[in-house]
Amino acid sequence: MDSSTEKEFLIFAIFLIAIFAVLIVIAFYINVLIPFTNRRNYIKMEISRTTGEKKKYWKKQLHYLYIDHIPFFGKIILGRILK
Repeated sequence: MDSSTEKEFLIFAIFLIAIFAVLIVIAFYINVLIPFTNRRNYIKMEISRTTGEKKKYWKKQLHYLYIDHIPFFGKIILGRILK
């Protein structure tokens, strides 16, 4: 291969990697961030709507939601808290 073919191949490889990275970011946004945001907004709405013991319950649920979204360790921590 000559140098121009190698450069074209390198540009094509970088382009494919960039497309793959964009697809991973989109998948992360759809599968993780949107459900998290929706659930957080629901819990915050319930916190503002309720009083007393129910308010404590919803604050605890919000706390659990935040812990649950810690990468790798969130499930372990929640498993120990909820025992």
